[in-house]
Amino acid sequence: MFRFMTLAAAATAATAAAANTNAITIVGGTTAHIGYGDIDLHSATGQHRLGGRIRRAAEMICTASTSNLLPFSSPSAQCYRAAVADGVSQMRALGSR
Repeated sequence: MFRFMTLAAAATAATAAAANTNAITIVGGTTAHIGYGDIDLHSATGQHRLGGRIRRAAEMICTASTSNLLPFSSPSAQCYRAAVADGVSQMRALGSR
C-alpha cells in the first residue's frame, strides 16, 4: 500500500541528505506528492526522514516556480517557508493518528 501526503506551494511566492527524491512527485509545478509508506511516523527517525523529504519537495517546487529569480530570493524563500510549514503540519496530523 502506498501512502502519500500532498504539499502545495504558492506559485507567487537546505536540502536534507536523507531526502529520497524517488518518493517525491511534482504535480503541476506547485504541488508535490510525498511518499511515506516506508517511514514510521511515530518514531523520531521517521519524522526526521519525512521532514527531509518535505524540505526537498519544497525546494523543488519553490526554485522551479521562481526559476527566473535567484534561489531563495524573497519570493522563493517565502514559498519555501510556506511549503515546509504546510508539509510539517500534515506530517504532525498523520503522526497523531
